[in-house]
Parts: sequence; structure tokens; C-alpha cells
Amino acid sequence: MNNFIVFLFVITICFGLSEACAESRVVFKNEIGNRTIFHVTCQSWNPAISHGQINIQPDRSHIFRFVSAKERTTYICNLFYQLPVDPHNPRPRIKQFHHLEAFRAGTRSNKCGQYREWCARHDAIYFRRNPSDPLGPVLRWTTID
Repeated sequence: MNNFIVFLFVITICFGLSEACAESRVVFKNEIGNRTIFHVTCQSWNPAISHGQINIQPDRSHIFRFVSAKERTTYICNLFYQLPVDPHNPRPRIKQFHHLEAFRAGTRSNKCGQYREWCARHDAIYFRRNPSDPLGPVLRWTTID
């Protein structure tokens, strides 16, 4: 009987620990303004959480939610938006950033309940790990003419 109680205790702890993992979030915000649509394309090594292109309207955001308690999770994203048309240069100009590692949780780190926020503005790409912290510029756009 004692062995059975120990067995039930171990099973309960195992299931309780595996179910306690909070979802992680990667947030992309469009603060470019001027009716500009912000485009985000993300891929992950885990095909179950890969996404195609997301078009984010001005002053909106998009949240990727996932739980990755056991496996390594990495989001690699391409970000871009088109600048307004210049009357002196009719060719479209695009601001972009390729191969942004938007999220990474390794095998030894705490993968539960992580938060990453990326904010697109005209001058740069801003970032924060905690929703209560201020956004700070971390990356510059590349312009294609």
C-alpha cells in the first residue's frame, strides 16, 4: 500500500509540473503611423508554431502565443514596411530587417511565461522583455530603393 501511495504521489507531481508552464508571448507592434502597414514573417524550428506573413495595421499589434516547456523554441522573423511614394522617385522604397531572432528559449533556460515585444517605428525597431519597462531602440532599418 505504501508503494502505491508513493507511486500516486510521483505521478501527481510529474503531471502537475508539466501542466504548470505558462504560455510565452512575442508581440509585434506597428507604431510607424501614416497609414503604413507593417509586415512580419516568422518561422520556427518547430513547424507547429510557424506562421506565414502577418500584416499589422497602424497602431495595432499581433501576439504569437505558445507553450514550449520541453523543446527549444526559436522565432526568426523578417520585418518590413513600404515608405510612402516620393513624387521624385516613383520606385517603391522598403525598410526592412532580415533574420531577427525575435524569441529564443534554450534547453536549459526557463521557457515558461517569457515575454518579448518588438515595436516598429520610422527611426528604428524597439524592444523590451518586460511589459512594465519602457521600449528602447535596438535595431536600425535597412532601406531598399
